[in-house]
Amino acid sequence: MLNILARFLNVGVAYIDEIFGIGYGSENSSFKDTCVVPDMLSEIIKDYTHVKITNANKTIGHLVFEKEPSYLTRFADVAIREAQRALLLHFQRMEFASKVERRHKDAFIKDILYSKFKKPAEVFLQAKVHGWDPGWKLVVATIKTIEENKSTNNSTTDALRVEEEEHLLNFLNEKLNVYFPGTMATNISPYFVALIPLKEEKDYIGLCKTIEKLHDVLTRYMESDVVVSVSSAKKDLSEAPHAFSESLETLDILRRMEQKPGVYSWCDLGVEKILCALKGSEISRNFWRKTLGKLIDTKDESSLFLFQTLEALISNDWQLKQTADFLHIHYNTLKYRIKRLEDILGIDGLSEGKRRFDISLAFMLYKLENSDPLTQCSRLTP
Repeated sequence: MLNILARFLNVGVAYIDEIFGIGYGSENSSFKDTCVVPDMLSEIIKDYTHVKITNANKTIGHLVFEKEPSYLTRFADVAIREAQRALLLHFQRMEFASKVERRHKDAFIKDILYSKFKKPAEVFLQAKVHGWDPGWKLVVATIKTIEENKSTNNSTTDALRVEEEEHLLNFLNEKLNVYFPGTMATNISPYFVALIPLKEEKDYIGLCKTIEKLHDVLTRYMESDVVVSVSSAKKDLSEAPHAFSESLETLDILRRMEQKPGVYSWCDLGVEKILCALKGSEISRNFWRKTLGKLIDTKDESSLFLFQTLEALISNDWQLKQTADFLHIHYNTLKYRIKRLEDILGIDGLSEGKRRFDISLAFMLYKLENSDPLTQCSRLTP
């Protein structure tokens, strides 16, 4: 339709789809099909003549012209109005079809992730309907934005949040299928979960690198910090629940260990994976309780700072000068805190390698199992 309109007007034409964040250009225009982030959209709208496409008083896109069509006849004006109408009808038809398909696909994805199918044959039969090849291997990626909690006390705010999540899911599906054709994604609040096909297991490293590129696109589009956790490669779609569990476990470990936004793979986690197997067990609780003792039983401000000091020591490989710089405190202040830690933990010194290892292990187990104020102490200012 853009090509027909461009030939009729003798000017390059583009359509900017605000719903999916995609730009389309006619064959004779300098516009290229591309992802349109909000900043780019505002620049295009500012620099080029355009007309809006609206649906129920909401802008869904813009018809953009490379040159000012001031010379156009009334017949050209009619052509532009008909193009607006055609784009609107196309959007309404696609929106209806998309919603019906989305409901069926969402239900299917969630049934897979939560092991609702009794027979693998049912999974593969329905998967083929949604374009999934039974021969594909599987990776599950879980995406979460990191932002401050916002009040959602009224129905208007809730409605806007649901609409925003729907737009994000549409955008996510669009971009993932550009990088990984056949991907199925859904929203399981507060996460977006994608089932990504993998042709060969050896392609896993390349897939993770591609997701890192996608992470940058998502961060710009969502205007928020984003963390993506990636499961290990699974043999087929029937292992989706296990893959989903790995990706959620990775997110949980990242949250407790306070990692920065980015892309993290279950395969790249180290000792944390082993600790996950111990998490919550009687052996684990007895170990960190005995090792950390009064440090975790006393939750006053002083203990919080000492807990922070211990966390910094472990994070900086027990290097005192590096830890003091990290905490922005004097070297002697750090030595004083270490002496207090030794007194509370009931040990003679923190210089012995085995003792440091035991304390580091107990600390990691404690953080994996607890979300009390002690685990938030790194936000305090000494």
